[in-house]
Amino acid sequence: MVPVNELVMQFQAKWELQPMPDLRAFFAAHGLQLSDPDIASRFLPEILKVDLRNRLTRQITANDLPVVSEYVKLFGMLTLAQRSDLADEELRLRAEPIAETQVPITTPIPVGKLKGTSVAGIQGFVDFLQIGAGALGVVHKARQLGTNRDVAIKLIRPELEMDEKARQLFIREASIASRLHHPRIVDCLSFGFAGTRPYLVMEYVESDNLEELVWKHNPVRRVRLAVKVVLQILEALVYAHKQGIVHRDIKPSNVLAARSKDKLRLKVSDFGLAKMFETAGHSGITGTGELCGTLAYMSPEQLLDSRSAKPECDTYAAVVCLFRLLTGEYPYPEYSITDSYRRRLSEEARPARDFNSQIPAPLASIIQQALLQDLSKRLKSANKLHVALQPFALRSDS
Repeated sequence: MVPVNELVMQFQAKWELQPMPDLRAFFAAHGLQLSDPDIASRFLPEILKVDLRNRLTRQITANDLPVVSEYVKLFGMLTLAQRSDLADEELRLRAEPIAETQVPITTPIPVGKLKGTSVAGIQGFVDFLQIGAGALGVVHKARQLGTNRDVAIKLIRPELEMDEKARQLFIREASIASRLHHPRIVDCLSFGFAGTRPYLVMEYVESDNLEELVWKHNPVRRVRLAVKVVLQILEALVYAHKQGIVHRDIKPSNVLAARSKDKLRLKVSDFGLAKMFETAGHSGITGTGELCGTLAYMSPEQLLDSRSAKPECDTYAAVVCLFRLLTGEYPYPEYSITDSYRRRLSEEARPARDFNSQIPAPLASIIQQALLQDLSKRLKSANKLHVALQPFALRSDS
């Protein structure tokens, strides 16, 4: 019989290919008889949660009636407890005001010098230069009058400023960023509104490409430097986790690498997907375009339930960063989305030494332990991983 997790993944893949896949046809195609009490109790509720999540997040509903009422008509074998659980889940999903997804980019915004020296509604800053754009925001470098220092100003994308869910997601990022003050995290300086358009003022960090910085060194030096990089990322995570915050999108492109004399100083950035993990919701898989995170760096449990992501998901992503910096590869081969889902839910990660024989065997063992499928056996604490990696950053171990 197909494992529940694999069936969930396959049903989610159906949602990526077509709107509202036929539930009964899906079960029939896999030879699962809903008249079987074991199937009805183990498989049906999990698949319905995935269907419910997709229908509500994609706003695909036949009418304003509760979606669960349709499930009850379709599947009379649902027990009262199952119906109650699904109804509670629907109420929770409908009540959540903030979209837990990355807002899709609708129009590309080119990077370059703006006309004029200011952005309407933002006072006290001049010499705006657009330096980046993402799904939710546009980032400018600017000079602050009075202090004459450079800052980074992130504004919500103009086409999203009247989108209430996007605004709330942006405001939540500002709320989380404003409470994090650590040498390894980009500092939030202030928050405001340019008319109806929210913006966030942050410290400006002149950054280089992290992967290129590491890979230009010889294999022995590369191992030591990659470990030092991840140690700094873990310092940021240990602090954030103590504040009850999980980042959910740790990857090299969200780590700013600044040179300070002969040393590399790192700062974790982009808390756009961060949340307070102690109050996280509980749900099934979201859609591929709606996953909270970046697939190559996501742990199996974050893949299945992004909303309930806990600190161990960040730790896992930090280890993937280390794997990437050491080998130039990912723990799992990146083929199709469906194949990536399947491998992460059914296979162990590839050994790092398969791609770089210069990695010390004890270090490779730590990496493998930190990428285990089984969370109960995984090295999942950012603090414990930091301790375990420290010896490999010392010159004497090269």
